[in-house]
Formats: sequence, structure tokens, C-alpha cells
Amino acid sequence: MFRTSIMPVVCALLCSLLLSGLTARAVDTVTEPEKCLLRAEQYQFSFQEKENLIVTANRGGIYAYDATTGEQRWHRYLMSSGGHGGSTFGRRQVLGYSDQGVFLLDVVTGKETWWRRADQCGQMYYCTLSPEEDRVIAICERGCMLFGVADRSQRVLPPMSNFRGWLQGGRAVMFMTSERRDGANGGESTEVYKWQIMNLDTGTATLCREEPPLPDVPWPTFSVLGHFAELTGDGDRKKLKVSDARTGAILHEFQDLGG
Repeated sequence: MFRTSIMPVVCALLCSLLLSGLTARAVDTVTEPEKCLLRAEQYQFSFQEKENLIVTANRGGIYAYDATTGEQRWHRYLMSSGGHGGSTFGRRQVLGYSDQGVFLLDVVTGKETWWRRADQCGQMYYCTLSPEEDRVIAICERGCMLFGVADRSQRVLPPMSNFRGWLQGGRAVMFMTSERRDGANGGESTEVYKWQIMNLDTGTATLCREEPPLPDVPWPTFSVLGHFAELTGDGDRKKLKVSDARTGAILHEFQDLGG
């Protein structure tokens, strides 16, 4: 009789302890139901810790949300009939481009701080913001436009068909072109990739390396410090080489990288 009467009490106590433990753990990690913050597929994401702000972008627009409540703080639509709208995130600003032109938004408030038309060289394909956030390049159908944000300047640059990145200081950029060359003695022509650095103040380009395309070998990664990083080898014998983009001098080399 005692065992029969005490078991419901013991079970109730155990259930109470388990539930309280689960609740305690849940409170430590999740304080409210999950919220859907994003609309459509996002291809860029930034978290502004001081303002507790999530900034995202897709082909249709740029959006900022309160990270705690999920409330939308601001948004800017990107209207592009040709599908060439997009954005690039800086530390303090967001660069956007569409049929409306190219513009900068304050990342916290979403207010437009700068705007320019960028159709002087035909259809605009892509825009990029310098690391210092003081220069903008628009890659267009018939050339490129260089804009100075603070001085409101603009001028035309020679075409850059494959933009690869800025160099530190915002006075030069890396780009790549391809060229077909006739084979020796009438042999089959070959393609060559040419990596070049353009001085934005003069518009002149300097060849820093050229190479044929290699099957199953990715392009080297280019950094704002002016370095190439290249991964070569197979299996557990991979090698990472870091070199100076201008001179080709090897700066670091890491051997026998697994995986």
C-alpha cells in the first residue's frame, strides 16, 4: 500500500525536477521564440555589434534588422531591369548600385550619404568600394568609372574585365585579363591569364604575372595587402604559398598541410 501511494508523488517530483532543469537550460540560451529575420536568399551579411544591428542584402534590396526583436530598422530597394544591381558592405557604409545609380548608405541609419550616375560608360555591371571607403569603382560595358567620395570627383578609367581587388591605400587595384596566343609553328593557340595592377592616379597598368589556365587548380586568392595565396598539391601533401603580387617574391610557405 505504501509503495502504491508513494510512487505517484515520486513521479511527480521527478517530472517537476526534469521540467525545471529543461526550463533553466532553455532560459540560459533562448529567451524567446525564434523569429524569421530574412526575406529571400541573402548573399551578404553584416553584424553591427554596438548597434545590435543585422544588415543583409539580396538582389532585391538592402535590409537592416534589430538583432533582438527582429524589427526592420531600414531598407533600400535595388531596382535593376538588367539584373545588375547589387551591394558591397564596408565598415561604416553600404555601397549599393542599380538602375538608380551608385550610392552610399550609412550602415546604422540607412540614410543616403552619396550618390552618382554611373552610365557614362554604358551598362553598369558591378561596383566596388575601397577599403578606406573613400573611392568607388563602377565596372561598365565600355570602361570603368572612378569616383572620389569626399571630393565628388569622377573620371574614366581603362576597361578592367575581371576585377580582383583593391590594394591597401585605395590607390591601386588588381585585375585580370585573358589573351589567346598562336601556337609555335602553326600549332594550336593557347590561352594565357594576365594579372595586372592598375595605378588609379595615372590609369596605367603593370603586368605582374601571367600563366596558362591549369585544370582543377583554383585561381590564387588576392589580398588587400598585395599578396597572392596559392594552395597546391594533393591529399596530405598540400602546400600553401604566400607571395608578393608585384614582385613574385615568396613571403611565406607552409608545407604538408593535411586535408
